[in-house]
Amino acid sequence: MLASFILTDSNGTANLAISPRLETEFLSKGSLMLAFLDLKIRDGLMSIWRNMCLSTVYLMTLGLYAKENGKRLYWEKVKTESRVTIYKAKVTNQVAFRGVGKMKGKPETLISIIENPEGWKNWIENIKFGKLIETVSPTHKIFHQAIRSPFPVSDRDVVYESKIFRDNPENFRIEMKSVLHPKAPKSIGVRINILFTRYHIEKIDDKTMNVTFETLSNPGGTLPGFMVNWASANYPITLFEGLRRELNTLQKTQAKK
Repeated sequence: MLASFILTDSNGTANLAISPRLETEFLSKGSLMLAFLDLKIRDGLMSIWRNMCLSTVYLMTLGLYAKENGKRLYWEKVKTESRVTIYKAKVTNQVAFRGVGKMKGKPETLISIIENPEGWKNWIENIKFGKLIETVSPTHKIFHQAIRSPFPVSDRDVVYESKIFRDNPENFRIEMKSVLHPKAPKSIGVRINILFTRYHIEKIDDKTMNVTFETLSNPGGTLPGFMVNWASANYPITLFEGLRRELNTLQKTQAKK
């Protein structure tokens, strides 16, 4: 097994350190060929070999980190439907889903739609009601949503926080997850636990944006796993269709003013 390790110089540049014994061994085994090469070429080959080792160690480190940390998700494509590409990723014994597609409009308008309880009925399927519980800051809010379920399944509701981040002038991110709150109403049936819901909104130009939606939640109760996964896999499609419709409605309304 190759014994190598990573050092960092004063400028923060990573360099690969190889023990003198291993370097001598490498050169001796290849001496029959390297003896005929110019010294500069040999040094060049040694530099390439060092870089290859550094890359290998770096990739191994990333893999171990991802496995230990448990946060990296490996997305597998499921289908493309209604201009939305669906992916899934296994997270322990659950399945997370992702939807990716383009929308017409501005990121700021989309965010205002997502965080407006009065308009949720226009694009969230089967929503019963919802409200803002608390505004912690302009970019951090607490919401409550109630969802109507088909008989004989109990209705669901959720209390969650929403945080808005602007990673750069062209990219926005909304992070959501379930929270406990002293002003949260009593559940109307079964309370959903949102482990994470994320919107990544990337501005392409003044009229178009690329949107990525990711979600993993526990609906609670005793719903069969296959039913939960089926519904979750199709939810991003319904979500994108609803948001596109609402964006279009707002644009037409603003155009008339």
